Amino acid sequence: MPFSGAAFDSAMCSILDVARAVSAGTLLATWRHDPHCDHQATHAMAAAAVRRDPRLLHLAYPVWGHTLPAQTSVPGGAPRGRRLDIAAQLPAKRRAIRAHRSQTTRLIDDDPDGFMLDDAMLARFDRPFGIFLEPAS
Repeated sequence: MPFSGAAFDSAMCSILDVARAVSAGTLLATWRHDPHCDHQATHAMAAAAVRRDPRLLHLAYPVWGHTLPAQTSVPGGAPRGRRLDIAAQLPAKRRAIRAHRSQTTRLIDDDPDGFMLDDAMLARFDRPFGIFLEPAS
């Protein structure tokens, strides 16, 4: 995923187009400090979209951020967040997670250290609430 340039701008504009098409008031994207470059780029696109349209509220959700060692320093201090009831959306969330076979199985077997959601991680996401953070940027 790009962090700048024409491809970045195109993706960010596509995000804005979809948000406007559905009259979204909130833009959810992965957390800036997730230790995965795609998640960091996605966060950057969402942040850029909100700078372009400040009517949008940007909230971030950690995926791999839960795996950061406790002593990890996060710029800006402890993030502020919200715990939102997603019980009604939990079945759709389960289907979406299962659809990402490259993240939930050893479909990609040439990188034994590659990202994969193990049972403990899957259990963390199988709750009737979601954690959404207020990004510093």
